[in-house]
Amino acid sequence: MKVISFLNPKGGSGKTTAVINIATALSRSGYNIAVVDTDPQMSLTNWSKAGKAAFDVFTAASE
Repeated sequence: MKVISFLNPKGGSGKTTAVINIATALSRSGYNIAVVDTDPQMSLTNWSKAGKAAFDVFTAASE
């Protein structure tokens, strides 16, 4: 299993957008992708609930 991490303490740096784009591209290329959303804002989790994700999203952030 390979792991790719996107980390940056600064908000608004494009982490969620980068994860969505890279995970989608890898998924469409035939890779099995699972993303763990640890952002307290849960932007990726909320985006995936809209039914747009081509990959699995797990939430590790607490409200």
